[in-house]
Amino acid sequence: MQRIQIAHEFESNATRLAVFWQMVREITQTSQHPVSALLYHFSTTHIAVEDGIETAVLVSWEEQSGLGRMGTFTFRDETFHIAVGSLRMMQMQNIYVDIDMNAQVTDNTASLGTVYISINGCIAGRIQYEDKIVPEAKSLIRQLHSNGFRTYVMTGDTGASAKAIAKQVEIPIEHVHASLLPHEKAALIEQFEHRYGPVVMVGDNLNDAAALATSSFGVVVSQRTVGKQSNVGHAYVSSILSSLQAEADAFLLPSSRPGRRIASKGGDHRTDQASEISGLQRITYILGLTREMSKRIHRILWWSMVYNFVALTLSSGALGAIFPYSIAEWLTFSP
Repeated sequence: MQRIQIAHEFESNATRLAVFWQMVREITQTSQHPVSALLYHFSTTHIAVEDGIETAVLVSWEEQSGLGRMGTFTFRDETFHIAVGSLRMMQMQNIYVDIDMNAQVTDNTASLGTVYISINGCIAGRIQYEDKIVPEAKSLIRQLHSNGFRTYVMTGDTGASAKAIAKQVEIPIEHVHASLLPHEKAALIEQFEHRYGPVVMVGDNLNDAAALATSSFGVVVSQRTVGKQSNVGHAYVSSILSSLQAEADAFLLPSSRPGRRIASKGGDHRTDQASEISGLQRITYILGLTREMSKRIHRILWWSMVYNFVALTLSSGALGAIFPYSIAEWLTFSP
C-alpha cells in the first residue's frame, strides 16, 4: 500500500510533474537505502516515456547520513534545490510541514513509513509506504525470547511506525527506539553493552554501520538476491557487502531451496519453482553456532590449563617434597 501526495504546483502541470519524478529518480538511484530503492521504483513507474522529452540535469548532491539526500538540478532556466528524506531532515532544514501533509494513520496495526520531498525550501511531496514484515520475523523473535535474549528495535523511522512493527512481531513497546541517527544507534549499543553485556546487532543498510561496529557481534541481513537483481539492485547489494565488510561479523543472504518433485497420473514428474529462504531464518542458527563455538573454545582452554599445570608440576620436581623419594622419582620428569 502506498499513498502519494504531491503539491499542486507540480501536480497540476504535466511538465513540472515529469521534472519532479525525474529529480526523485536521479537523487535516489545510487543510494544504498531500501527506502531510496522504493522511491526509485516509484519515480520510474511515474515517468512517462516520450521521445524528445526534456530532462532535469543533476548539478550536485550530498548525503545526510541517516536523514536523506539533497541535490541541485537545473531545468531550462530554473534551478531546483531538492531534499528527499525523513521529517527530522525537513525540520533540520527549517522546512515547514503542514498538519495535513504530516497526518498519520490512526490504525495502530499499520506500519506506515513516510518520506518527504522538498523543493526550494517548500514541501513538494509526501510518499507514505507500508513496511512489510518478513513472514518468519515473528517466530524468530519468539525463538530469541525463549533462548533468553532481550530484543529491541532501533530505527530512523518515526515512533508510530516503529511501535506498529514492534507490536506485530511481539517486541515490547518500551524496547522501541525511533528517529535515531547512525551515531545515536551506536551510542545506544554502548549503553546496552554496559548494562547487559555482549550485544548482537542485526542491520540491513549503511545507516547501521556504526552500530554494527560497536556491537559485540554484528549481523548484516539482506533480503535481496544478488543474482536476480537488475544492474541497480546488483550494485546495491555489492556496495552493501563491500562497505560493511569491516564492521559486520556475519552476512546472511537469501538463497533458493530446490523445488519439490511431484508425481502426476501419467507417471511424469514436474518440479515446482524453487522457494527462497530468507537470510533472517539463519539468525538463530548462526547465534547457536557462535554459542557452541564459544563453549568449545572455553573447554579447550580449561583442558590446556589443566594439562600445563600438571606437566609443569611433574617436570619441576616439586613432588619430591610431598611424596616419598621412590614415588617422587617415578613421578618426576627430567627437563
